[in-house]
Amino acid sequence: MKRGKILAVVFLSILVISSIANAEVLLLINGIDAAKEFAEIKGGEEIIISIEGEKEKDVNYFVTAEMGCKIEPITNIESVVKEPNDSYLFSFEEEGTALGVANLHADDDHIYELVLFYTPETDLVIAFGIGYDALHWIPPVEEPQAIEEELETEAAPAEPSVESQPSDPEPGNDDLGELLLNGPLAHSVSAADAFPVVCPNTVNGYNVPAGFTFSSFGEEGSGSQGMITLGAGQIELSEITASCVLDPNEVYYVSNPPLLIHGLSGEEIDVVIPSGTTIVLAEDWDYGIVIYDGANVYFGEPAPDSNKPNDIQPPGDTNNPAEPVWVVGESGNPFFNNYCGILVDRTAGTRCLLNNLYLSGHYYGVLADQQLEYPISNIYALGCYNGIHSLGSNKIMNSYVSYFGEWSAEWQYYGLAYCFIPESMDSSIAFVKPDFEIYNCLADDGDDAFTVYGVPDEPNTPNFYSRDCVATNCYSGFNGWDSYVAFSIICPGLYNNYQNKNFPEMPFTDPVYETNDPFVIDPNDYRIFLDPNSQFVDNGSSLSVFPGWTTRIDGKPDEGVGDIWPHYQTTRMDMYPAANLNWDESVDILDLAEFADQWLNPDPVSADFDDDGIANFSDFAVLAGQWMSDDMAVKILDLETQVTLDPNNIYGHVGIYLEDAPLYGGVISIYLDNILIDNLLLDWDNENNWVGLESDKFSNGWHTIRIVTTDLWGSVINHKPVKVYFNNLLYKVTTSDYFHPTEDYKYSGFYDGGNTLDVQVTNQDDQVIWSNTYSAPHVNIIVPGATFGSEQFCEITITETGGAMMAMGGGAAASTPTVTSKDLTKEFKQSDWPNGARMVIVLPNKDVFKVRKPAIIECAEACEARGVTWLALYHKNVTSENLTYLYNKSGVKYIYWCGHANSHVGRNERLEIPGVQRTNTECWKHTVRNWWPDKWEKIGVFSYFDSQEPLPDNWDNRGFSLWSLGMHDSWNKKIVFVDGCLSAKYTDMAAAYGVFSLQGQGSKDQIFIGWKIKVLVSKSIMEKIVGDTTEGIRMFWERMGAGDDIYDAFYYTQTHGGIGMRRAMWGDNGMLDIGAPDTDDNILLYGNGLINQMELDP
Repeated sequence: MKRGKILAVVFLSILVISSIANAEVLLLINGIDAAKEFAEIKGGEEIIISIEGEKEKDVNYFVTAEMGCKIEPITNIESVVKEPNDSYLFSFEEEGTALGVANLHADDDHIYELVLFYTPETDLVIAFGIGYDALHWIPPVEEPQAIEEELETEAAPAEPSVESQPSDPEPGNDDLGELLLNGPLAHSVSAADAFPVVCPNTVNGYNVPAGFTFSSFGEEGSGSQGMITLGAGQIELSEITASCVLDPNEVYYVSNPPLLIHGLSGEEIDVVIPSGTTIVLAEDWDYGIVIYDGANVYFGEPAPDSNKPNDIQPPGDTNNPAEPVWVVGESGNPFFNNYCGILVDRTAGTRCLLNNLYLSGHYYGVLADQQLEYPISNIYALGCYNGIHSLGSNKIMNSYVSYFGEWSAEWQYYGLAYCFIPESMDSSIAFVKPDFEIYNCLADDGDDAFTVYGVPDEPNTPNFYSRDCVATNCYSGFNGWDSYVAFSIICPGLYNNYQNKNFPEMPFTDPVYETNDPFVIDPNDYRIFLDPNSQFVDNGSSLSVFPGWTTRIDGKPDEGVGDIWPHYQTTRMDMYPAANLNWDESVDILDLAEFADQWLNPDPVSADFDDDGIANFSDFAVLAGQWMSDDMAVKILDLETQVTLDPNNIYGHVGIYLEDAPLYGGVISIYLDNILIDNLLLDWDNENNWVGLESDKFSNGWHTIRIVTTDLWGSVINHKPVKVYFNNLLYKVTTSDYFHPTEDYKYSGFYDGGNTLDVQVTNQDDQVIWSNTYSAPHVNIIVPGATFGSEQFCEITITETGGAMMAMGGGAAASTPTVTSKDLTKEFKQSDWPNGARMVIVLPNKDVFKVRKPAIIECAEACEARGVTWLALYHKNVTSENLTYLYNKSGVKYIYWCGHANSHVGRNERLEIPGVQRTNTECWKHTVRNWWPDKWEKIGVFSYFDSQEPLPDNWDNRGFSLWSLGMHDSWNKKIVFVDGCLSAKYTDMAAAYGVFSLQGQGSKDQIFIGWKIKVLVSKSIMEKIVGDTTEGIRMFWERMGAGDDIYDAFYYTQTHGGIGMRRAMWGDNGMLDIGAPDTDDNILLYGNGLINQMELDP
């Protein structure tokens, strides 16, 4: 049946309702009352609409175009249709538009609606009318019960439905970050700081596991990797001493435990054990897997796949996108198959990743005697007498231990599901004030759920932080032993425990007590799900910290306040926009056809957007409001050129760019397979809507990018995933962004080709300063530190020679000159620069560095040409400590800051939230932590703080103020160029650097340069349209190096740059108008430095 006829048949029921409800005044279309019968008009014919009926006196009747159309009053238009009074000519707004809506008004009342659809297949325009009563027959949308209960206590504004957002957002000018943490749906936490108490003493202390003895294992004959094929699909493992990737399609059998994974001669190795891999451990009272001597083992990452995944993915699929690594005992019995499933020894590499693991049958599931850079996460331990134990600081999250210790008179040992100990296994290290952190973990059916051991001396007290963890069916829920421990236990979930804590003084913050069984068990699934009616639902400490993940068997994501339970990622997709019923790219005529099929159906499948049990006019209003709207598009960008890349061929450092983000999206979470890459907080300097991805850190092959949106009210959308193929010559790369002449530089990765790799290190002048060749499945490149000498910018380039490389899947890929490269900068150490340098180049953002690299190198070259000493701060070297150290040096006169910038804080242009005007850039905060890897976080660098006008999101306490350095009252800084968006739209950043310091005017040798617009970058064919601003800034520094003053250097860009570049820098006229009152320049200069013709002087 033709689609137009489908609409005609289904909407007949609409017309019945409308014709009864029509008021006396209505609209005719080509003389037809569309409320009584369909009007079908051949495409291309003239469409006349008119007002007819008995009109009331003193009432103004008029027609407006609601959407997708134009309405023009008819005066002297010759028409084939008889023209009634008050006639209008109707036309669709644009060619190809398929929906138009015209409204009839009586004064302020909307009394009639005329809806017109164009169907290309039949070349027909179909119209129907909706009268006053039908228009206003829209039942109110009821809020979910859980939200209503929360609102009763929080007195917060009601949450709008995702499909029908208000025109003026409820949050107003409130800060988004504050809303997410403490907004209307956030759980009110009454305490968070760790509170020290004295715990009772145990009789014998912690039962320290038996130590691992190295001397019994030699290194002779270790090069074979200890792999023996036993038969189809089964390989025996005994020892791994070189970097490798296990095959998830094989079953690995350890007949004589332990499986030893270690490096040789002090070298680190990388071993990848992908998701889905099965390792069977023979029954033996010994360790199962031991990781030591520099081995870094990565458990649980998705396996590399050369076959493209199925693009057709069922909506709402609850399967886990990456099944765990299975480490199981051969006997199938609980507790005693092996002494320990996995031991991470103190000599293991700190880059070990314990993630996505299923263990069963061991006395200890995991023993971590090393402080790891990554959290221990997504561990599922079933039938292990003791679960996950950390000796020293580690973070454990999102895991469960079920069916563990069973103390008895015959076996008088308590089983501990999770345990933290403040000393190493051999007692050689006593950790000082270690941090023990555990989040969203479950302990069920055993002895003691969560246990921490203290220290006898209070100054070294361990800090135990627990949030949203659950103890069920245990002897004792939370336990502290042996003197001093500082506790912060927030929102613990407790059910059917003999005791919830082992001594009454242990502090609980907002505990949740469940009286009904909270479990939902699927016998065919290893995961343990939460009953959606449990008290643990929506009672966590904050909004869910696992966006898009679920606690429920039906896969519905955890929304609003988080659930107290482990969370599981799924392959679920949510319909977005809601009216996109056929799951394509936009809401169009095909979705209208599906909606028509479900019209007034008492059991609609997907068109009941407001969940009132029927697809009716309220749902139609949602469809009309989302008409022609698109799902969020994901593009992969080359960060240097901003060109969109083919998702079937991704390599190197790229950007994941998001278009058409949901209007009320607050946080967008980007996952690669099951790994969180980054979050975009849409009110904090994310004008570009992208995040960086270093694809060579992952395996080659097909991957899935998953995008999850959390809106301002905590509602979650799992968007349609995107398939991408990584095609790096070297993958699973481990390296650094920095070199230093006192340390060897290391670069390693896997290589699938059989050719020779030529490796070169070049300096900023493209001179080769070091080279070598390699050929192996895993490449370890070591560049002697002395090679770098006095260099500050270098690049390592790896080139394949010897013929074509075999790509994954067996197809031949053409050999390429440069297969991979990486920018390197000298690591900044304050001791290297006791007097600072004349010029400081500040580069906090990797993506901006890649875009502006030619200009940055030219700035360095200009300094060298003029005899100006210079240094660079790159990425995480840009800290408040390093900025303070350098900016306070009297010899530092010039600053080129190249990075993201903004004129406002907390601004959200999509929601028209203005934020607070305060020019800002970015730097990194480095927190050194006891016995745990250092913490890095991006923070704002602001022109100043003002207690009378505080910044959103607590930035006055979290950020860094340039005003605090005192430069505003000094004329020490001579040339400051902040090359970032909107950096000079206002004068506050210039004032912070002191260009107005001398009686408010500044001296005649100070100048501040910045942008009053968002900086656009382009190359190649786009240059004439947007303008290559990077080339313009490169020209500027080139002329500064040649001895020009600032004005002459910029003037050179006007006379020698292309028209696009000139307009991008100097406005529509393409000319410098410095100082002119009506200047349209996009680069602005503040201060009087032009008077003294400022140059780069040594």
